[in-house]
Amino acid sequence: MDAVQQRTSQEVQMSHNSGPSIQPWLICPVVESDQETEQVLRYIKFVEKITRFKAFVTFFGNQSLGSRSVISKSLQQRMMDTFCRPAIVAGSEIGDLNRIVKADTLALVIFNGLKDPVLKELLSIPDSLMIVFIYQSEKKEPLNSTQITEFFDWCFKRRFYKSLIIFKQDNTYKAWSYRYVTSVLIHQLTDDFIKNMNRQTYHEFLQIRNYRWLVTMYERMPEAYLYNSTDQKDLTGGHVSLGGVNGYLLTTFLRYVNGKMDILSFANRSDLELNGQRLAGNRTIDIGANLIQNHGVALYSGIAKMSRACLVVPSADRLPLSRYFFNSLKGSLHMFIVFIYLANVVIKRLAYPHKSLGSILFMSLKIIYTQEIDNGAFRRLRLPDKFIQLSTTVFNLMVASIICGTLITAFSLGYYKQEIVDEQTFLNSGLQVMISDNDYLRLFENNELPNILVDRLLIVDKKTQERLFFGLNRSYAYFVESDNLLLLNHMQKRLIRPKLRMASSKLCTVNHIYRFQVRPELPAVSVLNSFLDRAHESGLLWQWISMALFHAQQMGLVTQAPYEPSERFPLPQHNSNNVTAQAPNQRTCNLPAT
Repeated sequence: MDAVQQRTSQEVQMSHNSGPSIQPWLICPVVESDQETEQVLRYIKFVEKITRFKAFVTFFGNQSLGSRSVISKSLQQRMMDTFCRPAIVAGSEIGDLNRIVKADTLALVIFNGLKDPVLKELLSIPDSLMIVFIYQSEKKEPLNSTQITEFFDWCFKRRFYKSLIIFKQDNTYKAWSYRYVTSVLIHQLTDDFIKNMNRQTYHEFLQIRNYRWLVTMYERMPEAYLYNSTDQKDLTGGHVSLGGVNGYLLTTFLRYVNGKMDILSFANRSDLELNGQRLAGNRTIDIGANLIQNHGVALYSGIAKMSRACLVVPSADRLPLSRYFFNSLKGSLHMFIVFIYLANVVIKRLAYPHKSLGSILFMSLKIIYTQEIDNGAFRRLRLPDKFIQLSTTVFNLMVASIICGTLITAFSLGYYKQEIVDEQTFLNSGLQVMISDNDYLRLFENNELPNILVDRLLIVDKKTQERLFFGLNRSYAYFVESDNLLLLNHMQKRLIRPKLRMASSKLCTVNHIYRFQVRPELPAVSVLNSFLDRAHESGLLWQWISMALFHAQQMGLVTQAPYEPSERFPLPQHNSNNVTAQAPNQRTCNLPAT
């Protein structure tokens, strides 16, 4: 890494106490020939190698000035023709660009000094944009080292962390950029550096070798937890390691960027928010191992996961055997039998008008129940009666076959109560929803869940909810996040029929985006975003989830429910003695009485 930086860049340390400030100069055309235009486009092609952008936004100051207007239109057209991307022309007469310019836009700024009014227009764009500054004065003098330092100091104070400045020097354009570690480091981008640059070498350039990242975390399964081990001694230098899905992700990332880490643990999210910076002391928190739902970091931090809160309900119980027969006869079948009986009564009444109504009802009832009649009596029947007798017998045989088949299936698989699939079936179940106070404020006060469930809420503290939920208590329903559903499925893997299950999507919130809380000025933040994309695309995230659940089970932080053998093939008697003692503070799946 050091060899790469020595070969491709020249560093100038930031100095605040030397040299005069940059003065504004008169506006001068930035591109004077096609050759110079090609040089500007060459640097834009270099930016295209290291970042992805879908459009341009150009800041050329007051468009009423003839010379700058001609230059801007010429350069804009060349950019659109070369890169096949649209260009947005910014200016004081256009107004705020926050709703127009997105994070995947490349900004191009032509200016003549730090007091150029065009720089004030940059306040209306997201500060996470990649910005290419093009500088030239009327005297055609390049910037000296002091002026370059002052310029990048200005960029850092205004949170323009991805900036590049180009200006003419010795009849050719030179490019400079900067990155921040503990101070501003300025790099000249040489021709060899630009020629050999690609996405991988750019990530190597942004790496901060042996930089110690300050990582905050609080225990949340299976997201992040701490355990005593020397597995990560190369990162932490001690016997404490960071586990969980995000723990595996961050440790893999830090090894990728040749970094180290110091872990700062907290009891919960509230403790982290209240005492995080105080316990960090003079250091700044670099990244948090727990994901947050804060849209303020969306400009810097990529999408780590999408999650939603869902209602977890007990699986439907099996009905007693005494109700199997009546459940096999559906209501529609009952109504059809009644219809057949009444049809028989009407036909009998029309065929035998001289007979009494009681006799006709009895005769129809005998047909419905398929009462056997002898051969002589059948021969003496009239033709309509024979058709009625035969069709009713065939129908009764079909009904008997259906009922027998239904009963055989019920005895094999069982009859279960109605599943909870929507709000009405949940209200009919009579269950209460156990929810923590923090989740109540987040879900119901933001109207993310139906208000009809409010009357069934049982608000408890987070520990009580987790104890009953991870204990698979079936007396309540629960609102949990998607990652807890992964943990729930892992805990119930040995059960023939899960004790708890997720309800339908009608009882879930919309998907929310979660990101890492990162320190935006660190240059490796963009490497982290690319690393997240690759982890999702390659399937590494699912591997880390499996590893985190398996490792948490090995560490005694979570246990699976015991095997639930079938009644026909029980486990041997000696297997019941393989019971191990559990740690007092572990989450267990011993099933309480419900």
